[in-house]
Amino acid sequence: MAPVVVIAVVWQQTGTAPSLFGSLPPQIPPPDAQEGVVVAPGAAVTTANPYSGPLTLVVEGSLTPDEATLIDAFYRHTDSIGLPLDTPVPIASPLQVNGAPMDDPRPDYDPFHVYMLPYNAGDTPQPLELAIIGDAQGGQLRVFIIENTP
Repeated sequence: MAPVVVIAVVWQQTGTAPSLFGSLPPQIPPPDAQEGVVVAPGAAVTTANPYSGPLTLVVEGSLTPDEATLIDAFYRHTDSIGLPLDTPVPIASPLQVNGAPMDDPRPDYDPFHVYMLPYNAGDTPQPLELAIIGDAQGGQLRVFIIENTP
Protein backbone atom coordinates (compact mmCIF):
# COMPACT_ATOMS: atom_id res chain seq x y z
CA MET A 1 0.00 0.00 0.00
CA ALA A 2 1.37 3.43 -0.97
CA PRO A 3 1.89 6.01 1.79
CA VAL A 4 -0.79 8.67 2.13
CA VAL A 5 0.27 12.30 2.44
CA VAL A 6 -2.12 14.68 4.12
CA ILE A 7 -1.62 18.41 3.73
CA ALA A 8 -3.48 20.67 6.14
CA VAL A 9 -3.75 24.39 5.69
CA VAL A 10 -4.82 26.56 8.61
CA TRP A 11 -6.00 30.06 7.86
CA GLN A 12 -4.53 31.52 11.05
CA GLN A 13 -6.41 34.80 11.08
CA THR A 14 -9.97 33.63 10.52
CA GLY A 15 -10.05 29.84 10.69
CA THR A 16 -11.24 29.63 7.06
CA ALA A 17 -9.90 30.38 3.63
CA PRO A 18 -12.41 32.89 2.21
CA SER A 19 -11.47 32.15 -1.40
CA LEU A 20 -12.84 28.62 -0.92
CA PHE A 21 -16.28 30.06 -0.24
CA GLY A 22 -16.75 32.21 -3.32
CA SER A 23 -15.09 35.47 -2.31
CA LEU A 24 -11.78 36.56 -3.73
CA PRO A 25 -9.34 38.99 -2.18
CA PRO A 26 -9.47 42.54 -3.55
CA GLN A 27 -6.75 43.67 -5.92
CA ILE A 28 -3.86 45.24 -4.02
CA PRO A 29 -2.74 47.78 -4.96
CA PRO A 30 -6.05 49.06 -6.30
CA PRO A 31 -5.73 49.91 -10.00
CA ASP A 32 -7.02 53.47 -9.44
CA ALA A 33 -4.71 54.35 -6.53
CA GLN A 34 -2.71 57.54 -6.97
CA GLU A 35 -0.19 56.57 -4.30
CA GLY A 36 0.58 53.90 -1.72
CA VAL A 37 2.56 54.16 1.51
CA VAL A 38 3.75 51.63 4.07
CA VAL A 39 3.07 52.61 7.67
CA ALA A 40 4.98 50.77 10.40
CA PRO A 41 4.90 51.23 14.17
CA GLY A 42 7.12 54.00 15.53
CA ALA A 43 7.37 56.39 12.59
CA ALA A 44 4.93 58.65 10.78
CA VAL A 45 4.89 58.60 6.99
CA THR A 46 3.99 61.56 4.75
CA THR A 47 2.59 61.08 1.27
CA ALA A 48 4.66 62.34 -1.64
CA ASN A 49 1.64 64.06 -3.18
CA PRO A 50 -0.75 66.68 -1.78
CA TYR A 51 -4.46 65.81 -1.59
CA SER A 52 -7.70 67.70 -1.09
CA GLY A 53 -11.38 66.91 -1.12
CA PRO A 54 -13.00 63.50 -0.81
CA LEU A 55 -10.66 60.51 -0.88
CA THR A 56 -10.93 56.79 -0.39
CA LEU A 57 -8.18 55.21 1.70
CA VAL A 58 -7.64 51.50 1.10
CA VAL A 59 -5.97 50.02 4.18
CA GLU A 60 -4.57 46.50 4.38
CA GLY A 61 -2.15 44.58 6.55
CA SER A 62 -1.66 43.25 10.07
CA LEU A 63 0.11 44.39 13.23
CA THR A 64 1.40 42.61 16.32
CA PRO A 65 0.97 44.38 19.67
CA ASP A 66 2.76 41.46 21.39
CA GLU A 67 4.17 38.04 20.54
CA ALA A 68 0.79 36.31 20.31
CA THR A 69 -1.82 38.90 19.31
CA LEU A 70 -2.62 39.68 15.70
CA ILE A 71 -4.67 42.75 14.73
CA ASP A 72 -5.46 44.65 11.57
CA ALA A 73 -6.48 48.31 11.39
CA PHE A 74 -9.84 47.66 13.10
CA TYR A 75 -10.09 44.15 14.60
CA ARG A 76 -8.20 41.71 16.85
CA HIS A 77 -7.99 38.21 15.33
CA THR A 78 -6.26 36.12 18.00
CA ASP A 79 -6.56 35.62 21.73
CA SER A 80 -3.79 36.29 24.25
CA ILE A 81 -1.99 33.03 23.41
CA GLY A 82 -2.29 33.38 19.63
CA LEU A 83 -5.27 31.16 18.87
CA PRO A 84 -7.72 32.41 16.21
CA LEU A 85 -10.89 34.00 17.55
CA ASP A 86 -14.23 32.71 16.26
CA THR A 87 -15.42 36.29 15.94
CA PRO A 88 -12.89 39.12 15.47
CA VAL A 89 -13.11 41.79 18.18
CA PRO A 90 -13.35 45.50 17.25
CA ILE A 91 -10.46 47.59 18.56
CA ALA A 92 -9.60 51.28 18.62
CA SER A 93 -7.89 51.80 15.29
CA PRO A 94 -4.13 52.26 15.60
CA LEU A 95 -4.12 54.16 12.28
CA GLN A 96 -4.12 57.95 12.36
CA VAL A 97 -4.35 60.28 9.37
CA ASN A 98 -3.25 63.88 9.98
CA GLY A 99 -3.45 63.25 13.72
CA ALA A 100 -7.02 61.89 13.74
CA PRO A 101 -7.89 58.23 14.44
CA MET A 102 -9.65 56.37 11.65
CA ASP A 103 -12.40 54.84 13.83
CA ASP A 104 -15.46 56.54 12.44
CA PRO A 105 -17.10 55.04 10.53
CA ARG A 106 -15.78 51.58 11.47
CA PRO A 107 -15.93 49.26 8.46
CA ASP A 108 -17.37 45.77 8.73
CA TYR A 109 -14.83 43.01 9.30
CA ASP A 110 -13.07 41.78 6.15
CA PRO A 111 -11.39 38.34 6.32
CA PHE A 112 -8.78 39.62 3.85
CA HIS A 113 -8.01 42.58 6.16
CA VAL A 114 -8.64 45.14 3.40
CA TYR A 115 -10.79 48.14 4.25
CA MET A 116 -12.02 51.07 2.13
CA LEU A 117 -12.45 54.23 4.18
CA PRO A 118 -13.91 57.59 3.20
CA TYR A 119 -11.68 60.52 4.10
CA ASN A 120 -12.07 64.24 3.46
CA ALA A 121 -8.68 65.92 3.06
CA GLY A 122 -10.15 69.43 3.22
CA ASP A 123 -10.09 72.29 0.72
CA THR A 124 -6.36 73.05 0.66
CA PRO A 125 -4.13 70.48 -1.05
CA GLN A 126 -1.60 69.08 1.40
CA PRO A 127 0.30 65.82 1.96
CA LEU A 128 -1.28 63.31 4.34
CA GLU A 129 0.60 62.19 7.45
CA LEU A 130 -0.11 58.60 8.47
CA ALA A 131 0.98 56.98 11.72
CA ILE A 132 0.35 53.91 13.85
CA ILE A 133 -0.27 54.68 17.50
CA GLY A 134 -0.68 52.40 20.49
CA ASP A 135 1.04 49.18 21.42
CA ALA A 136 1.88 47.74 18.00
CA GLN A 137 5.45 46.44 17.95
CA GLY A 138 5.62 44.79 14.56
CA GLY A 139 3.89 44.39 11.25
CA GLN A 140 2.77 47.10 8.87
CA LEU A 141 -0.25 48.61 7.20
CA ARG A 142 -0.26 49.60 3.55
CA VAL A 143 -2.46 52.58 2.70
CA PHE A 144 -3.45 53.42 -0.87
CA ILE A 145 -4.98 56.81 -1.70
CA ILE A 146 -7.73 57.10 -4.31
CA GLU A 147 -8.99 60.54 -5.33
CA ASN A 148 -12.76 60.62 -5.70
CA THR A 149 -13.93 62.74 -8.60
CA PRO A 150 -17.32 64.47 -8.25
